[in-house]
Amino acid sequence: MLKLYYKFNFATEPLQGFYQLIAAVEAADIENIYLYNRTPSKGEKFTDDLSAVLSKDINIVALDTVEEVVESTETIVTATTSSN
Repeated sequence: MLKLYYKFNFATEPLQGFYQLIAAVEAADIENIYLYNRTPSKGEKFTDDLSAVLSKDINIVALDTVEEVVESTETIVTATTSSN
Protein backbone atom coordinates (compact mmCIF):
# COMPACT_ATOMS: atom_id res chain seq x y z
CA MET A 1 0.00 0.00 0.00
CA LEU A 2 1.26 3.47 -0.92
CA LYS A 3 1.58 5.77 2.06
CA LEU A 4 1.12 9.28 0.82
CA TYR A 5 1.55 12.68 2.34
CA TYR A 6 1.81 15.53 -0.07
CA LYS A 7 1.17 19.19 0.61
CA PHE A 8 -0.91 20.95 -2.02
CA ASN A 9 -1.96 24.49 -2.63
CA PHE A 10 -5.66 23.66 -2.81
CA ALA A 11 -6.42 26.80 -4.82
CA THR A 12 -4.14 25.85 -7.72
CA GLU A 13 -3.17 22.17 -7.61
CA PRO A 14 -4.79 19.50 -9.84
CA LEU A 15 -5.98 17.24 -7.03
CA GLN A 16 -8.51 15.23 -9.01
CA GLY A 17 -6.06 13.97 -11.63
CA PHE A 18 -3.29 13.45 -9.10
CA TYR A 19 -5.37 11.20 -6.85
CA GLN A 20 -6.96 9.36 -9.78
CA LEU A 21 -3.46 8.37 -10.91
CA ILE A 22 -2.46 7.36 -7.38
CA ALA A 23 -5.56 5.12 -7.24
CA ALA A 24 -4.83 3.64 -10.67
CA VAL A 25 -1.26 2.80 -9.65
CA GLU A 26 -2.54 1.11 -6.49
CA ALA A 27 -5.19 -0.88 -8.40
CA ALA A 28 -3.17 -2.01 -11.42
CA ASP A 29 0.34 -3.01 -12.42
CA ILE A 30 1.30 0.26 -14.11
CA GLU A 31 4.79 0.68 -15.51
CA ASN A 32 4.35 3.84 -17.59
CA ILE A 33 2.26 6.99 -17.18
CA TYR A 34 1.86 9.28 -20.18
CA LEU A 35 0.59 12.78 -19.41
CA TYR A 36 -0.75 15.62 -21.48
CA ASN A 37 -1.68 19.10 -20.32
CA ARG A 38 -2.58 21.87 -22.70
CA THR A 39 -0.35 24.14 -20.59
CA PRO A 40 3.15 22.57 -20.84
CA SER A 41 4.46 24.15 -17.61
CA LYS A 42 1.55 22.63 -15.65
CA GLY A 43 2.23 19.24 -17.23
CA GLU A 44 5.88 19.45 -16.20
CA LYS A 45 4.96 20.38 -12.62
CA PHE A 46 2.38 17.57 -12.47
CA THR A 47 5.04 15.12 -13.70
CA ASP A 48 7.46 16.34 -11.04
CA ASP A 49 4.81 16.09 -8.31
CA LEU A 50 3.91 12.52 -9.29
CA SER A 51 7.56 11.52 -9.49
CA ALA A 52 8.02 12.73 -5.92
CA VAL A 53 5.45 10.29 -4.52
CA LEU A 54 5.34 7.31 -6.87
CA SER A 55 7.73 4.38 -7.08
CA LYS A 56 10.89 5.07 -9.02
CA ASP A 57 10.00 1.98 -11.09
CA ILE A 58 7.16 3.90 -12.78
CA ASN A 59 8.16 5.85 -15.88
CA ILE A 60 6.30 9.20 -16.12
CA VAL A 61 6.40 10.99 -19.47
CA ALA A 62 4.80 14.32 -20.42
CA LEU A 63 3.77 14.23 -24.09
CA ASP A 64 3.04 17.12 -26.45
CA THR A 65 -0.35 16.06 -27.82
CA VAL A 66 -3.45 14.12 -26.84
CA GLU A 67 -2.91 11.97 -29.92
CA GLU A 68 0.52 10.87 -28.64
CA VAL A 69 -1.07 9.81 -25.34
CA VAL A 70 -3.83 7.84 -27.05
CA GLU A 71 -1.34 6.06 -29.30
CA SER A 72 0.98 5.23 -26.37
CA THR A 73 -1.42 3.71 -23.85
CA GLU A 74 -4.04 1.05 -23.16
CA THR A 75 -5.95 2.92 -20.43
CA ILE A 76 -6.91 6.59 -20.35
CA VAL A 77 -7.82 8.56 -17.24
CA THR A 78 -9.05 12.11 -17.71
CA ALA A 79 -9.61 14.88 -15.19
CA THR A 80 -10.35 18.56 -15.33
CA THR A 81 -11.51 21.31 -13.04
CA SER A 82 -12.08 23.55 -16.04
CA SER A 83 -15.45 25.19 -16.45
CA ASN A 84 -14.80 25.66 -20.21
